[in-house]
Amino acid sequence: MFILFLQYQFIIIPIFEFMNIHFSFGRAFSFVSIMLFFGLLNLWILGLISFLKYNTVDWSLLVADGGLYFFSVSLVITSALSLFDEKHPKIGTLNFIITLLCAPPVILLSVVTYVYILTENGVDSSGSFVDLWFTQLLCAFTAIIYWIFSCFQTGVFFDK
Repeated sequence: MFILFLQYQFIIIPIFEFMNIHFSFGRAFSFVSIMLFFGLLNLWILGLISFLKYNTVDWSLLVADGGLYFFSVSLVITSALSLFDEKHPKIGTLNFIITLLCAPPVILLSVVTYVYILTENGVDSSGSFVDLWFTQLLCAFTAIIYWIFSCFQTGVFFDK
């Protein structure tokens, strides 16, 4: 995927330069790295503990508590709030449509899953999210893509 990005950056960056917009690769890379490191810090710590204790990373341990749902919802909501605060999108605009396609599905899937798990298993629902690993990854992937879109739209990745 990174090679694909490098292949197309030579097409995208000259377009930004032509439009007198200066894309900052370093700023974008540092912003994404910080978000992925601190936003998913609980997964990195659990993965390290699992590796040190069992000499392997137990993926079921990482998604057992549904932490990716919380990460996804908080990322989508903060991205939408910053996008709407900065751009004030109107109904029918690209920003509004992308928000409508990304935010409600992530929020609804997360909330419905939490309600289902808590209703099915009660308060002691530790480890109940393991079977739903795919929906957690789907929510996290959608949230990260929407966050990147929001950063581009609000100008976070560009030099002022």
